[in-house]
Amino acid sequence: MEVTIKVTQDHINEGLINNPKCCPIALAFKEQVSGCISTSVEKLILEWEDDNHKKYVAMLPADALKFVSDFDNGIDVNPFEFEINYRKKPQISH
Repeated sequence: MEVTIKVTQDHINEGLINNPKCCPIALAFKEQVSGCISTSVEKLILEWEDDNHKKYVAMLPADALKFVSDFDNGIDVNPFEFEINYRKKPQISH
């Protein structure tokens, strides 16, 4: 599935540096994706869980990665939007 995420100035203002669960992208995603109850932005990947405990994963595009890097390094960032394609996260059996 594909979704467009819009990161606003409010998300930037409320985001926390070096906090993958509360960065502006995670805040925007939680607000804009129906049923999303938790997120984590780690390196190249955005992971989240819906209210039915299904887990999903998506690769972040280059502009989103640069945004995270700049934000975490205290460089001024601006609102932007990006598209991601996501899929259900595969379960690993032991």
